[in-house]
Amino acid sequence: MAHTVINRLIDTPAESRERRLEIATKILYSAITHEDRFDQNALRQKLRGLRVNDDDLIDRCIGEAAAILGENWLDDTLSFAEVSIGASNLMGLCREISTSLSNLKPSRNSQTILLATVLREDHLIGPTLLAQKLRRNGHSVRVMNNSSPGEIARYIHRGNFDCLMLSAASYGSLENAEQAIRLIRRGPCAHVPVVLGGAALEFCGDAASSIGADLVTNDAHMALDLLQDTWGSTQVGAAE
Repeated sequence: MAHTVINRLIDTPAESRERRLEIATKILYSAITHEDRFDQNALRQKLRGLRVNDDDLIDRCIGEAAAILGENWLDDTLSFAEVSIGASNLMGLCREISTSLSNLKPSRNSQTILLATVLREDHLIGPTLLAQKLRRNGHSVRVMNNSSPGEIARYIHRGNFDCLMLSAASYGSLENAEQAIRLIRRGPCAHVPVVLGGAALEFCGDAASSIGADLVTNDAHMALDLLQDTWGSTQVGAAE
């Protein structure tokens, strides 16, 4: 039945871009939750028929499908096992698409970014999508997952990073993120701007705003604007 509906959607006349993306998300969600064997290549080929490419998957469809998984888990529409399989399929798709970005060279004005998730942080789809968006925009991105505050601070101090982006999806993650920021502010890289994002901002907004990050946002464009402003100030200072 699901395949019949999907095929009908594909065979309809040309839809607006918005409608095509909505249909693509439904197709993706159906594939990750209802197919016995998730065929990434077949899915991507099917979506190309809707003029939906890998960039569209990264920018919108995967994130929306992940959100639907979460909603259906909370509503008891899906079991934990079904949600786990769906999330695993989405992560596999993210990794597959990321291979096409692995050979991208940073642009001339690129920033070197450390994107980290802290201890007690199991939600990795969002950070993975963000890393790929940043790389596609010409930036160099290093990723650390499920890392302690001390590990993050040591990595920042050893590296030559223009920015730290922390992702937190729970109150416990926010506590670890705050510890990491405190350690960084005490070291030689205290000047490195810190951006905090993640699902925790939706229900712990006040707490997130008070942990010492330079910017608290889930808007990748705002984060990139901060990087550009910081880079521009550095260039002016060097010229003087």
